[in-house]
Amino acid sequence: MKTLYQTLARLHHQVLEEDIVYTQEQITGIHSLIRMSTVHAKVELTEDNGIVHALFSIKADLVLECAYTLEEVDYKVDFEEELDFCFVEDEYSGEDENLIYIEGNTLDLDLYVLGLIVTEIPMKVVKKGAKLPKGGKGYEVITEDEYYERHKDAVDPRLSALDDFEIDE
Repeated sequence: MKTLYQTLARLHHQVLEEDIVYTQEQITGIHSLIRMSTVHAKVELTEDNGIVHALFSIKADLVLECAYTLEEVDYKVDFEEELDFCFVEDEYSGEDENLIYIEGNTLDLDLYVLGLIVTEIPMKVVKKGAKLPKGGKGYEVITEDEYYERHKDAVDPRLSALDDFEIDE
């Protein structure tokens, strides 16, 4: 989803609508995101005195990872967001810290769409009905209070050799 600044400066308004397919390589490393369907993005661009205002409307079906069971969880995103771009950094430097400066004449919106989708992913996704496991092979889940209660009288094993020394008084 690309446009040229010259086109925007001449028309002052442009609407781009496109279905974007992100490769597995592009989404690898995004927290809890396993895969996503084709993203439908509509962007309304308005240019005014060198600043391009973009209103994004984004819809996608995501498959996320459950924090408790590591199973797949279907998650839909459907949201609107606004960003402002500027092609002449010197002209607006310091005036607005929310401006995104673009070098060159081409505004490529695909990575911004992906970034906005990432902001919509919850920090912790839990599948409906999933419960935090209480334990398993080689581990158990305990509260912080239980941990301190179990370890209040424990001695560091590295210091246990000191118990063999007698102090002469």
